[in-house]
Amino acid sequence: MSDTTTNRSHIDNASLVMPEEAERDISDNIYMMQERLSSPLQGSSTKDTIMEATPLPGTVEHLLALRPIPPLDTNAPEVKQRLSLLRNEMTHLLMLKRWRKITEDEIANQIVSLIQVGPFQQWRSVLPAMLYEIDRMGSLLPIWLRLIERGDPPHISRQTDPTTNIQAYTRRMAILLLGYYKRPMSTHHSLITFADQTQSQELTRFLGSLLLDPSISQYASRSLAIMGTCEALEELLHGFAQAQDWPKIDILKCCLSLQQEAFYPLLLSSGLQRLHGLEPYAAHALYHTLPLDTYLYQPQLSAQAAFLLYWMFSEHTPSLEPDSSPQPLFENGRFSDNVCALFYSARYHRTWQDALALHELGKLLGHYWQAMQYGDGVQSAILSHITPCLPMMPEIEQWLHETGNDLLSNALHTSDATLRPLIERTLCERQATSTDKTTSTYN
Repeated sequence: MSDTTTNRSHIDNASLVMPEEAERDISDNIYMMQERLSSPLQGSSTKDTIMEATPLPGTVEHLLALRPIPPLDTNAPEVKQRLSLLRNEMTHLLMLKRWRKITEDEIANQIVSLIQVGPFQQWRSVLPAMLYEIDRMGSLLPIWLRLIERGDPPHISRQTDPTTNIQAYTRRMAILLLGYYKRPMSTHHSLITFADQTQSQELTRFLGSLLLDPSISQYASRSLAIMGTCEALEELLHGFAQAQDWPKIDILKCCLSLQQEAFYPLLLSSGLQRLHGLEPYAAHALYHTLPLDTYLYQPQLSAQAAFLLYWMFSEHTPSLEPDSSPQPLFENGRFSDNVCALFYSARYHRTWQDALALHELGKLLGHYWQAMQYGDGVQSAILSHITPCLPMMPEIEQWLHETGNDLLSNALHTSDATLRPLIERTLCERQATSTDKTTSTYN
């Protein structure tokens, strides 16, 4: 057996540490999330506020995964060298196992010392596929399962990146690797045996059992999506029905990535439930995948679609900088279509969710209209979406005054208690707006 430490001396372990800039960004995001979770206007009960005094489990890891990072250049000489070294070492371990010259525990320990070749978020898209190519027959599968079952070290803090720990790093790579073993014992469809199918089903169920753990749910759900089998989809949907907070968002994203339109109504109808302040993340995923204007015309799902738009409108931060990054609200090019469909839903379906969404829409359009009036620069790409909606605003404001306020007032007594603070805030803003208009009229 070669000396692993010597062979890997060229690897820069400092590159595995999270940069200070990233740490500051994550800390800022955690602070803002805590503000949302603890705010009485965001729908959290007193019990929820007490429970969420610290960040939700998995928050740091999820925020790191959401950060844009440059893709790994697999053609770079250093990257090629690391991959080649790891491939040689893993192949050697595989041979030793087949010759029974090393125990499974020893192999597991060797893998842990080998696999941390670079920053996790960059290497997660490359490493699992390469490891599978080395062991297509699944000889190392029991060892990967053993590494996953070891769990994370207990001393890892919620406010640190767990992937800087070698054991947690290996465990997450192993979970991602399992998705490639949908047929672990053979590579040709005609050679699949009953034992192969049974083992594949057991592997699927094992991944399903990890879906509700917020520290690894994003990897287990991704692995099931890679499998893409009927059994994997069943596990995802079963987990979606049970999950909350980050695990639910992870499963939702993976279900959407499969582009199974038959499941879109299910994902829309309950995709914003049990998220405790994380609704914007789910709304963003749904908004950029589902044809919301279609659902707004349907009475069965119009309320859920309107509530989704409420979150998108309320979380939108208008930017007047000409060279600013693209605004998520306008990226899919369906903004004006969604607004027209939303107003149709308000007139014919009349739900308090319509009123919430239209109120936030009015604030958003008012901001851009004021900027245009004062000659402030607005991106032409945004103007093309905003301009068709502006003529509707007087009629929308009239609907909010005549119908929307009553719907919101009635919802205070009939809606879920966790949603009442959202409704109360909107009513207070509506009342303040009416007072300002009355004052300006008399003056």
